[in-house]
Amino acid sequence: MRVAAAILALALTTATTQAQVAISPKVGVSLSDMNKATADVDTKGRLGYQAGVDVRLGIGFYLQPGIHYQQTGIEQTTLLGTFDLDVRSLHIPLLAGVKLGTGVAGLRLSAGPGLTIVQSVRENDGGVTKEQLTERRLGGMAGIGLDLLGMSVDLSAELGMTKFFESGFDGKLRTFRLSAGLPF
Repeated sequence: MRVAAAILALALTTATTQAQVAISPKVGVSLSDMNKATADVDTKGRLGYQAGVDVRLGIGFYLQPGIHYQQTGIEQTTLLGTFDLDVRSLHIPLLAGVKLGTGVAGLRLSAGPGLTIVQSVRENDGGVTKEQLTERRLGGMAGIGLDLLGMSVDLSAELGMTKFFESGFDGKLRTFRLSAGLPF
């Protein structure tokens, strides 16, 4: 038992002394769609954007919380016709990952939850308002990243676990994001 405690204390001390903090402002594009189209509702993804910051804590294994302002675009076809839905929200991912490689290049693999908080919905021909959307949605994220020569590029996928609409149609959002940043 004492040996295990000593090994754990040594590992924690080593991790603490080697801890690294990188702040990474990022911009990127996204493509979102819903996973449950019905006979009454069909959706197609539209290009959106995001801008924010991530903080990477650690070297080999790391935690990466972030906050991003994002615009999500969806083309929705209902019995009333086709309209574009433009949603502005805050996206707050909390990823854990591992970095393979050191120095000027490294490949990263990460996963974790993401929280999306709806801020506004642009006026649209379908009459969809912010109040009709689920205000706080959870998603599961997985991604791959590349650190090369001081630049960071990430590709991630998020599968919604919470309904997009508060009631009625129970589609969940799928979002793919490609972003780049300059960590310091």
